[in-house]
Amino acid sequence: MISQGSLSIGYFRVCSGYQKYMVHHLVALTFCLKEQGKDYVNHIDGNPTNNKASNLEWCTQKENMQHAIHLELWNGYKCIVKQISDNGVTQEFLSLKETERATGIKSQNIGAVCRNIVSQAGGYHWKYVNTIIHNKD
Repeated sequence: MISQGSLSIGYFRVCSGYQKYMVHHLVALTFCLKEQGKDYVNHIDGNPTNNKASNLEWCTQKENMQHAIHLELWNGYKCIVKQISDNGVTQEFLSLKETERATGIKSQNIGAVCRNIVSQAGGYHWKYVNTIIHNKD
């Protein structure tokens, strides 16, 4: 069975059994020429619900972030990441990369939990805390 839903951050995804796919990624894989080293899909107009092939392009992570800053969709702030264990003990980290360095769990996996793509990473639940700290890096 295939079902469709949207994430709180505006992106559409489809689910087939236990597999979850971001719609914009599927459209780009099907209709947009992918260059080597460009593994991220950018919404040209900045609208995550506009998944037309003409609005999507493959890019690097750096290009994607520069585009988001240019469109004022991201302001250079980074979120605190909270680790939540089954017994309720929590620990907070200043960034995904800091979390990876401290725990050894890949930042991409932790981020996927924070974006509700998967339920756990490294045996823990994770979430972004609403508080933001200015990125001085």
